[in-house]
Amino acid sequence: MKQIEYPPVIVNQESTVIVKYPNGLEPSKIESSIVTGEGYKMVDFKSINIENNRLSLPQEPGKYSILMQSAWKTGTTSYIFVVEVK
Repeated sequence: MKQIEYPPVIVNQESTVIVKYPNGLEPSKIESSIVTGEGYKMVDFKSINIENNRLSLPQEPGKYSILMQSAWKTGTTSYIFVVEVK
């Protein structure tokens, strides 16, 4: 399977991401991590705090892969995106 490369989203230092779901479809649990590794081999996970539906991004300049996992009674989803802190 070929991995598709997307350009990172450029963000400023001390940025936050607002996590929002449609009313009535909010998950019972949301977790987020910075992931390091090569390709599909994720080797290290560092938890990121989500408070009041805001995900605090790293402050140090660089590229970061962010993994978000949401859970409901009926199942789970995982999303991964890349940010570049300038």
